[in-house]
Amino acid sequence: MGPSWYWMPDVFENYFSQFNTTVAQQYDLLRLDPSYAVFFSKDEVMRVPANSNEFYNLFEKYEQGSSIQLKKFLADAKYKYEISMSDFVHKPSLSIFEFVDLRILNAALKMDLFKSISKYIHKHFKNQKLIQLLEFPVLFLGAKPNQTPALYSMMNYADIVLGTWYPMGGMYKIVLPFIGNVYICLEKIRRCLHSVYYLIL
Repeated sequence: MGPSWYWMPDVFENYFSQFNTTVAQQYDLLRLDPSYAVFFSKDEVMRVPANSNEFYNLFEKYEQGSSIQLKKFLADAKYKYEISMSDFVHKPSLSIFEFVDLRILNAALKMDLFKSISKYIHKHFKNQKLIQLLEFPVLFLGAKPNQTPALYSMMNYADIVLGTWYPMGGMYKIVLPFIGNVYICLEKIRRCLHSVYYLIL
């Protein structure tokens, strides 16, 4: 059935900004509420709310006092997400020297690179269902929670805070402007090659 998750909307905004446009100009987005549902059994379904207060209440339903831990957990996840997106993700990674910066190295030390996300989540929560809910986003990385750095709690921030969205008309609506941008790039390349051709002559 194809992709069914639209997370990290800021990544799409950043992409379209490079073509002097916005997501809103390309397609309509709807934030889903509930974001999704988790089926623990035929009779037990956890519907994950988009509203933050409702999300905190959901955690309290399963584990008393867990909403306090969740706020701390998400504050840390937000830090990891923002540092990762601003200082790591968008670098071309052509050389290790791109990351030789005291500010970046200092940030890296705070991002739990050497602790598994499974241990990190178990440190904050005891209820097994809440643990499973927080561990599942790393499956998108094709990894197991006990083999994935706790850095990737940033995925929980993407899930819980930034939300799950749906492009009206289906995922195909995202593809159409991408195709248009490819043609824009090809035209620029054609013009450059045309100019180089005449310079050589």
